[in-house]
Amino acid sequence: MERVEVLRPSRRPLVAVVPLALVVSGFFVVTLATGVFPVARVVLVVAALFVPVGLLLASLVWLPWRYVWLMARGRTEVGDEGVLNKTPAKTVQWNWEQVRSFGVRRTVFGRRVVMTAKRQRRSKSVVLAAPRDGLLVSRDEFDAAVAVLNERAGAHGLAVPERGRRRFGWLLALGLVGALVGGFAAVERPWLNYWWPGSSEVGDVPRACGVQGAGAGMVVTESKESSSGWPESECAWKGTGGSSAGLWIKSRRRSFGGDGVRSARELLRKWRGDEFKPLKGVGEEATEEVFVDSSKSTLVFVTARKANVVVQARYLTKGPGAEASAKAAALARNALAVV
Repeated sequence: MERVEVLRPSRRPLVAVVPLALVVSGFFVVTLATGVFPVARVVLVVAALFVPVGLLLASLVWLPWRYVWLMARGRTEVGDEGVLNKTPAKTVQWNWEQVRSFGVRRTVFGRRVVMTAKRQRRSKSVVLAAPRDGLLVSRDEFDAAVAVLNERAGAHGLAVPERGRRRFGWLLALGLVGALVGGFAAVERPWLNYWWPGSSEVGDVPRACGVQGAGAGMVVTESKESSSGWPESECAWKGTGGSSAGLWIKSRRRSFGGDGVRSARELLRKWRGDEFKPLKGVGEEATEEVFVDSSKSTLVFVTARKANVVVQARYLTKGPGAEASAKAAALARNALAVV
C-alpha cells in the first residue's frame, strides 16, 4: 500500500493576508467608484508606462487573494510513486523518474522548495505549494516538513539542499519596484490631489443654504447638493418687495491639465461676464458685476475663489445698488469663510 505524506502551507499567515487583500481590493473599488482615481487616468498611466504598470496594478489585487487560496487549499503530496503539487493555477503530478532535483530557495517572502522536473528539451523548475516559511511561520515547522520531503526523496537518490541567497534577484526586484513606483508617481502626480498631506485644497464644500448673509426675512426656495465627482451646493432665497438671493458653491479637483486650483480658476473665468470689476476683501480673484434694468431693479453678482472652490453670490433688489452689492459681497465672504 502506497504511503503518502501530505504537506500543507501554514494557515497562520491568513491572519495578516486576508485583511490586506480586503483593504487592497476595497481601495481599488472605492477609488474607481468615487472618481478619486478615474478609470481614464488608469488607462493613461498604463499607456504611458506600458505593460509593467498594468501588471503591477493587477497583481496588487490578484496576488493577495492567490496567496489566500494557496494557504487555504494548496498542498504537496509526496508518495512512493511521485510528487503531486496543487496550486491556484493547476494540479500537477510527477513520477520520481521525472524529478531531476530539489532545492530550498530563499526569497523576499521567505523560503520555498523548488523542484526541477525533467523535460525533453529543457528542465522546468516548479515552486511547491508546501512547505514554505515566512510571515508567522516558524523556522522549525518548515525544517520539519523539509525533513519529511528529504526522507522520501532520499529513497530515490535525491536530496533537498538549501541554496544560497539570490542577491541579484533581490536587487533586481527592488529596482523594478522602485522604477515602477517612480514612473507611476511621475505620471500620476498624487501630490496634486486634495487628499495629499499638506495640500491647501479642500475635499468637500459647505451647504449653501447654511451660509449666513442672505438677509432677514429671506426664505429658501430651492436647494441642491451633489457630492459625486466634484462636490457642489446651490441655494436660492426669496424675500419681500421683489428681493431675492442665490449662492453657488462648487469645487474642482485635479484634471489631466493640472491640479484643482487651476480648474477652479478656469471655472471662475467662465462664471464672470465681461463687465466685471475687481473686488477686495472677499476672496481670491474676487469680482463684482452690477446690472440695473429699466424698472430700477439692481442685480449684483459677486464671484470669488478660495483654493479649489469657487463661489458666486447673486442679489436682486429694487432698493439702492449699494445695498445689493454689500449683501452679495457678504454672502460670498461668509461662504468662503466656512470652506
